[in-house]
Amino acid sequence: MYRRYIKRILDVIISLLVIIISLPLFLIICLLIKIIDKDTIFYNRYRTGLNGINFKMYKFRTMKNKKVTKIGKFLRIASIDELPQFINVLKGDMSMIGPRPWIPEYYKRFNDNQKIG
Repeated sequence: MYRRYIKRILDVIISLLVIIISLPLFLIICLLIKIIDKDTIFYNRYRTGLNGINFKMYKFRTMKNKKVTKIGKFLRIASIDELPQFINVLKGDMSMIGPRPWIPEYYKRFNDNQKIG
């Protein structure tokens, strides 16, 4: 029951609170990335989540032409680059507590015990 209902309810409540509270910071970072780096704001790639289901995981873009940007360096040090992942938690793709989603190519190589988590 905990995993099915309570954990999901807590994920939704916490992710909503974090998104609402950090919205001004979120908007500032979006503007800085767009103005300074002149590139897309988000980096998103497919990751494998629960039951082997692939989803797009969001992060702030921190690299350009295979180099870390000035803003990206700060975002990575402060771990703010992962702030958009709360959108994934809200959508149900990820959970606040649980294994980190894997790159699909790696996940395919796991045995059944490793896939359990």
